[in-house]
Amino acid sequence: MARAYQGQVRYWIVGNEIDGCGWWTPCDYDLYVTFLRGISRTVRSIDPEARILAADLYQGDSPVLRKMLEEERRDPSFTLFDILSVHYLEEGNGEGLSPDGCCGSINTYRQVLQEYGIIKPIWNTEALSPLRGGIHWKSDEMSYFRGGQVTPLLSPAKTVVGNLAVGAEKIFFFSYNYDQPLLSALENPARTLTERALAVRALADQIQTATYYGRLNGTPSFVEGHIFKNGSETILVIWSNEGNRDIQAIMSGTAGPVTLFDPLGNAYALRESNGRVKFRVHYEPQYLRGFTGLPSVTFEDDGNDAPYFVSDPITTAVVGRAYYYRAEAYDPDPTGQPNALIPVTYALEQGPPGMQIDSNSGVLTWTPTQAGRFNVRLRVQDPQGASA
Repeated sequence: MARAYQGQVRYWIVGNEIDGCGWWTPCDYDLYVTFLRGISRTVRSIDPEARILAADLYQGDSPVLRKMLEEERRDPSFTLFDILSVHYLEEGNGEGLSPDGCCGSINTYRQVLQEYGIIKPIWNTEALSPLRGGIHWKSDEMSYFRGGQVTPLLSPAKTVVGNLAVGAEKIFFFSYNYDQPLLSALENPARTLTERALAVRALADQIQTATYYGRLNGTPSFVEGHIFKNGSETILVIWSNEGNRDIQAIMSGTAGPVTLFDPLGNAYALRESNGRVKFRVHYEPQYLRGFTGLPSVTFEDDGNDAPYFVSDPITTAVVGRAYYYRAEAYDPDPTGQPNALIPVTYALEQGPPGMQIDSNSGVLTWTPTQAGRFNVRLRVQDPQGASA
């Protein structure tokens, strides 16, 4: 097998949940270490650049982990494994943090490694929630990643942030780790899964060079926020843990302009007024970046704010050619619905003959018939009648 995949596979996972014995039928840890040594020697003899991941653990401090480290320390001339592969990380210290007794915290894995004087990267190779929530958390509780609903869904983008928050160096997803009900949903599952994949990619693109700074304090019980630093730039990732609860946030102390990226990576240049920036927090993660300060964030549900335009109009057209411009507006008010955008409407108040706008999408169309300068004015309005 090693020869068949030579040059194609660099990372080899050896074992799966060895500490639970369910996937290692002999449940003999000495035998597993012998097996691991044999695999490592064989694979490296064919591909010296190969890297060995072992042993997809999930219990934290376990006899098999100590056996592996004892063997590594006993024979320092041979690297038994390169990366400690784990499942189901938890936050904090100690074991059994979730109600069913699973799983190990990343700090526990590091403490055991330190006992043996061995440093290895820790990768989560079956990424679920590393903080409160995940597949092992009670479904009827408000959880970190799963929304606290009767049939909760795991958000991959939240899992990315959570794993980085607890210190995992690499994160891997499996299809069954999240949103399996989507595969049998009445809506188009391919589209929904594609959007979820795009959400993970968009989030990863934003924070791939950033360093985790810490949790946002002072949030409502259902809101989760995490701060990253990308050089001098600050990135805030924030979401609601409950699918049917959203809220308006007010951020100050940003020391610079703020751009909000929605779950699919679309950008909105937020407006600052009196040193404050308002935005809506909903179930899927959003990330705000472009500023340098460490923000102060407060939350409110009262009042109604007018929407405002965040797109830059295209101000030139060519006679005889179709002209398109999509006007986009942002409304920071909550909707009370999961991930729903404020249903703003658009109107063309002034424009040349033949120009039209779609009231729902904001797409402006026109085919000019003669050259000239024309005044154009658009209006956006929210359901409560506030407009810009």
